Amino acid sequence: ISAKNVVNDLPSLLKKIRLHYKNAKQLVMFNTIRIELLSFLKEGLELDEESGVVREVKKVPRFKKLVRRKHHPFLSPTDCADFCREVKNGKSVHKNHYANVILFACLHGVRPTELTKIEIDPSTEHLKVIGTKNANADRVVPLVLSPDELPTDPPKIDTLNSLFERMGSPVRVRDFRRTY
Repeated sequence: ISAKNVVNDLPSLLKKIRLHYKNAKQLVMFNTIRIELLSFLKEGLELDEESGVVREVKKVPRFKKLVRRKHHPFLSPTDCADFCREVKNGKSVHKNHYANVILFACLHGVRPTELTKIEIDPSTEHLKVIGTKNANADRVVPLVLSPDELPTDPPKIDTLNSLFERMGSPVRVRDFRRTY
């Protein structure tokens, strides 16, 4: 079997992969695989848009997102402060820590997955965020809080989202990025 045969078989393999992820109800996973495969064909193998393989792979349809969740960013600093106060008044043992992480995320615009990837840039004393979305996502933002208020050992995203559900709030961790 040659590498060329494998590449030519990709569209039929992708159809089988699509069926697998449809049955597993992991539609987003398939869409990601399709995007990565197209990127590899174009950038890794340097095939152009007119290549037969690229055109055939593009014919394998993505799954449409069934439901988009509404976002609930805070509309003012007061909304954010009220929410943090509500978290601090809760029953969780880590309530103060959670409230500090929420405040930090809102003030600095970090993605939930970036909470563990932050450091102080020594040259500017700004916050350096190691981006997770793509190669260009690294950025430096003004540090609003003092360096000793940086979140250490941030909670898991699911832990915070579960806490918010128990509070009866529609807010999710992703909304803090949108608040910024």
